[in-house]
Amino acid sequence: MEVAIATIVAIATGVIGYLISLWRNRTRPWISLVQFGESNKLDDEVELTEELTSASMESWFAPGLPEDRALMRDISAVNTGANKFIDRNMGTPERYESSLSQLEAASEPESVMKALELLLEDHGITDALESALYAEYISIPDYDRSVEPQIKYYSDEKTNDGCFQVPLASKVFYLGDDLNVKHYRKDSIMPFVELLVRLEKDQLVKVFKELLPLWKRQLSVNTLIVKEAGKIRDDYSRWSCGLSITNFGALPFILFPDEAELFVSGADINRRLPCRILTVDEDGDPHDIPGVAVLHSGTTENLAIITKSTQLDITNVEYLKTAYAEGDAVAYARVRALGREIPWKRWKKSTPTPFRSKM
Repeated sequence: MEVAIATIVAIATGVIGYLISLWRNRTRPWISLVQFGESNKLDDEVELTEELTSASMESWFAPGLPEDRALMRDISAVNTGANKFIDRNMGTPERYESSLSQLEAASEPESVMKALELLLEDHGITDALESALYAEYISIPDYDRSVEPQIKYYSDEKTNDGCFQVPLASKVFYLGDDLNVKHYRKDSIMPFVELLVRLEKDQLVKVFKELLPLWKRQLSVNTLIVKEAGKIRDDYSRWSCGLSITNFGALPFILFPDEAELFVSGADINRRLPCRILTVDEDGDPHDIPGVAVLHSGTTENLAIITKSTQLDITNVEYLKTAYAEGDAVAYARVRALGREIPWKRWKKSTPTPFRSKM
């Protein structure tokens, strides 16, 4: 009898000790959500519109897209190029035409230079001029070799990887780029520089008149690209949020990137959104985690959680957008973690957070 009792006590002690060990080594993450928003996965394949493809092929500043489908990274590159050109334009076609009229009316070297400054200080016009010259979309009249240059220009090998430095009435202009390497560009832009430094007004007027409709078209085409790319980016965006996880446990645990959920609840909404956990690079772009993520004891990982479905595929997504805009809903995340406690694989919940852009 005593032997049986001793055996039972030993077994009970072992079980209790084991359970205490499991409790001490339980998975203890602190999970918080940071800054809700909408993100695009660069590797997503998206369907293109005919308008976007056509506009991208016509743009001088955005890479061309294929006819049917492309990756989101390609949409991002097209949007960036078109937006950059639009942002560099200071004015409107009316401003261009007004500056051109001033150039036509100018009679003295000083007034010619001031009118040229009005045109060239608009970076969008300068960008279009350089691109048109490189591609030979406009023809440059021969300059008059009998006319002495009235402005001294310089070949600047340091700025823009090679350009021409031309001082006018009150400003210095840098024309061209990559001239150190792309010698054809130097040959293409040089005839215009020769006209410019000789202040051959009539010939310069011809150049800017020929450029005007091309510049207008580029402004229109790139504006269309931004509009169409914006629609695609919105349709294929996903709800996302920063995910900060700190392991307060004594042992590491494993996260399963494909097993995560986001819950959004409010007066008019109660949604469960399947998600995946991603890493985030220095530019803020999310990337898939290969395999699993391991969180060691005492460490914090700043990750992201993103819905598996795009806005296009989420049923009644307008309710989510309304809740997000009004900021009266609350969200929390659940992630699947593997530790040493029983059951081995269990859900861990984040602290609840307002479902809005600014927390």
